[in-house]
Amino acid sequence: MMEAGSRRIAPDALAALLAAEIARWGVPGVVAGVTAGGESVVRCAGVTSLADPQPVTEETRFRVASITKPFTATVAALLGAEGLLALDAPVHRAVPALRLTDPVAQETVTPRQLLAHLSGLECEPPHHLVVPGADTAALSRAIAAFPGVGQLTRPGELWSYCNTGYWLAGHAAAQAAGAPFEEVVRALLLEPLGLTGSGFVHDGTPPAGAALGHAPRRPGDLTHDVLAGYRFPRSRVPSGGLVSTAPDLLRFAGLHLGEALLDLQQPVADGVGVRWGTGWSVDDATGARVVAHAGSHGGFQAQLTLVPAHGIAVVVLTNSGRGSAVARAVVEWALAEAAGLRAPVPTALPDPFDDHHGLVGRYTAQHLEAVVTAQPAGTIEIAQRSELATGSFAAPPPLRGVEVAPGLFVVPDGEARGARFDFPAPGRLRVSGRLALRRP
Repeated sequence: MMEAGSRRIAPDALAALLAAEIARWGVPGVVAGVTAGGESVVRCAGVTSLADPQPVTEETRFRVASITKPFTATVAALLGAEGLLALDAPVHRAVPALRLTDPVAQETVTPRQLLAHLSGLECEPPHHLVVPGADTAALSRAIAAFPGVGQLTRPGELWSYCNTGYWLAGHAAAQAAGAPFEEVVRALLLEPLGLTGSGFVHDGTPPAGAALGHAPRRPGDLTHDVLAGYRFPRSRVPSGGLVSTAPDLLRFAGLHLGEALLDLQQPVADGVGVRWGTGWSVDDATGARVVAHAGSHGGFQAQLTLVPAHGIAVVVLTNSGRGSAVARAVVEWALAEAAGLRAPVPTALPDPFDDHHGLVGRYTAQHLEAVVTAQPAGTIEIAQRSELATGSFAAPPPLRGVEVAPGLFVVPDGEARGARFDFPAPGRLRVSGRLALRRP
């Protein structure tokens, strides 16, 4: 329920903020929507593509990437309410053909653990899912290849962001419903909620009038290049295949501002500086529970944030690899304007970091390498390098963080302000949510 005191958002102020932020970060286009004070406001700025500049509108479709994950979790919960999928029973009961490398995981991992990133599975498979194809059986074939997916920890042991877990959870939902995953999402969410601008695209053809993704020409550069196509492996859609609009995501958020799905917002895991529920991050730092999920893929970055106690939802969709900086500014402004909510500024520990902590070194995960180095003024820096499905590599700007709690670091300023990474156990690093292991 919305608390008394939640305020409506001034449309002109939101429009001015968007214009200023995309100019600051070089982002080609953005659409943002805020539900507060019982009303929704949507404003836009910029263009859908630098190659064919058309104004972004309220109905412009964007890739929302991992914001797909709350949709997958919601579908699983709805099937659970119908008695078709048990979130806390071993997932192999829903997927009898499942075979995992670890016998304990095989017998015990549950859909909720998959949806809360507690499965212990490696985030990515050793291949890029070219083999499963693009037909309705693609997800099933990907799950058949799961004996090749690594097991980093036992289920429930340690939170680690996990795409493969969402493929398995999505497949379990499809099996329970007796229909392809995309059809289950359409039947349970898209059609009932009237999300007419939302759907799955994996053949590489952008929807008519959709925004195109852009990447900075060089890390941190204001100048951007257009990224071609909307290709996305069909076997990955439960973790990130959705295309949507700001009004559609506000309608989806409204489903989670009520009480029917509060179970998904209950913390079940300790993440990197925040807790995690089932499909959502959970943060109480502002004094009110903030649940959220971000998305990033192929030159798109997006953010969906809810404050259920105040009836607030904020969505920001951008077509830039630097769009998270715009999204962060909009969310912070909206929560402060609508409800006076401000997270405390992290304070560095008084004892400066030194390399005797044993954190410096090279860490790897599937398709990811991270190099940790000590820096002046008690900070450390992480340089990441990720292998893409095309065989090329992406190297985002390094993260330089200050230690705010033992083993937990926060980036204090710049494009990645607020990003967190930590060292949850000896020889283990969690960066961009992913667990990486230290190598000689």
